[in-house]
Amino acid sequence: MFAYPPTPTDDAGFAIVTDRFVCLLSADATADTARELFQQLDDDGARLEDALATLDRVEGVERVALVEIVDPRTMRVAVRGRVSVGIEGSTATRLSGPVEATWIMSDARDVTSLWLSLEAGAPEGDVLPLARGVVRASALRAEPAEEAAPRAAREPRPAAVVEAQPEPEPEPEPEPEPEREPEPEPEPEPEPEGDEIPAALRDDLDEWLADGGPRWILRLPDGHELDADGTIVIGRRSWEQPEGDEVKHVSVPSPKKQISGTHLELAIVDGQLVARDLDSTNGTIVLTPERPPRLLHGGRTTSLQTGDILDLGESFRIVVSNRD
Repeated sequence: MFAYPPTPTDDAGFAIVTDRFVCLLSADATADTARELFQQLDDDGARLEDALATLDRVEGVERVALVEIVDPRTMRVAVRGRVSVGIEGSTATRLSGPVEATWIMSDARDVTSLWLSLEAGAPEGDVLPLARGVVRASALRAEPAEEAAPRAAREPRPAAVVEAQPEPEPEPEPEPEPEREPEPEPEPEPEPEGDEIPAALRDDLDEWLADGGPRWILRLPDGHELDADGTIVIGRRSWEQPEGDEVKHVSVPSPKKQISGTHLELAIVDGQLVARDLDSTNGTIVLTPERPPRLLHGGRTTSLQTGDILDLGESFRIVVSNRD
């Protein structure tokens, strides 16, 4: 069950709920667009990618959040424009898409709560229930299942009859375990030779790289910043790349088809941001200060540093930065 805070019509967008999808459209969407999208998402064979293609064809809808509920604890999320999606679970995730026609996509697992909003924060105040349909709203949130319990209590039900079970016989006391012989003390580890890093220090270094190292930031052409805290796939149809844990998809427009469907992958390897070409047609030009440009092509990889610029084509450039 979902719930939405009632919003004045002039400021509200459209909230859409079906059995497997949740969507929030900004106020510039028309009722016809909301109706068409609801009918598409309500179909048993609906796919997230097909809905994104429909929204790409519609003019004037700048802000969209679309969530596919794969199962009660697994979701696929796509956002475009200044709309916020909050996900809580094994990890907390906050997504906000860039403007223009770029989609940010991500998978979320072990989800315990979800909200969508056209504002900066989570919806607050009084809400109304929405199990399925389309309403005027600027936010939407999932309601905990236990809140539905009081309604079921209104209908009297016959008391269940439970047959008494015989008491189980007491289990025999366990026999005492034989005393174990003391294990021999481990031999001391050999001293490191030369420049070899001791195992204990190496573990500390790995932990520092994971927790205390720089947080890599990707600045998209519209000024939007994207945390590079997992694997990121960029392309015209970036979601066609096989999925994995914590994969974000950045779908970019490319009218001239200079950018491939799955063009470039960015990932953190041993604390370093690494770019890998995904067998794209034209490759990616990597611009590093005080170095000649280099072409990343043919499935090759390269390490990136702060200040690098990734030119994928058609003026779509990504600036590599970090946040201390």
